[in-house]
Amino acid sequence: MMLAHHLWEHTPLDARAGAEELDDALRAARAEAQDALQAIWNGLSHAERAVLAAIASEDLPLLSERTLETYGVPKSTARAAQRRLVERGDLHEVDDGSSAVVDPFLADFAHNRIPASEEDE
Repeated sequence: MMLAHHLWEHTPLDARAGAEELDDALRAARAEAQDALQAIWNGLSHAERAVLAAIASEDLPLLSERTLETYGVPKSTARAAQRRLVERGDLHEVDDGSSAVVDPFLADFAHNRIPASEEDE
């Protein structure tokens, strides 16, 4: 809804939205959501951040050795964090047994974040 709103605002009334309008709308929506997404991120544990970032990147399965090593979490910790994120509603389970991020803006925010270097508060 937020992206549609911004796309509407960035498209002249007598025109069709194109790539430029979509880019502008996406930038505006990201800026609007930034504080809320940062607050969600700040409320997550290191393991939850790692799991969310790994799932958002969609590169490898969450519990693969490479993913766990990249994000710096043991398999049992990743499983527990994944379960908590599903319970919170940040992730949902997919038919193949994997998980996906519910909010596309949260997925975008988490994408390419590698929290292994972050200190747990």
